[in-house]
Amino acid sequence: MDRLKTMSRGLVRRYGIPLTFSRMSGSVYDPAVGALTGGSTTTYQVRVLLQHYSPALIAFSNGLIEVHDRKATGADASYTPQPGDTVEIEGLVYRVVEARDNTLAGTWEAHLRPM
Repeated sequence: MDRLKTMSRGLVRRYGIPLTFSRMSGSVYDPAVGALTGGSTTTYQVRVLLQHYSPALIAFSNGLIEVHDRKATGADASYTPQPGDTVEIEGLVYRVVEARDNTLAGTWEAHLRPM
């Protein structure tokens, strides 16, 4: 298993692209403005392998995966994505819909959806 973790992390380091994820905390919904206000934003710079979902997986997902969704795989232990985190990719802002750890490979995966 240690070999798998070493190889997975090496692939992310070598072929991954740098992205900056953002996480808002402590904000509250202001109905007068119609948006979240207050709080603070923390940013995390990590390298990820970025993929599109396959057309077959999209077709069989029963609507859980949409055409423009992306999958990010990272190996940086200092950041674990959470639903609601955001990231900008090629001028589009994506929101983390779902995230999970792959403990065998020592990586995490995030399902990203354009906002």
